[in-house]
Amino acid sequence: MEKVLGVTRFPAEKIQSPIGAVKASLIPYLKGCITQEKQILLILDPEAILNAPILQ
Repeated sequence: MEKVLGVTRFPAEKIQSPIGAVKASLIPYLKGCITQEKQILLILDPEAILNAPILQ
């Protein structure tokens, strides 16, 4: 990710499984995704990102 374009709050019930919506290699680093206006917004899992083997 080069930059963050914005931050938006969503109700937890709008979060969906990312399986099938993104590359399988990204799934361990996501809490889910939200589809909005023909876009897929990714909900990142900061703890999983910080503990990623590639960063160790």
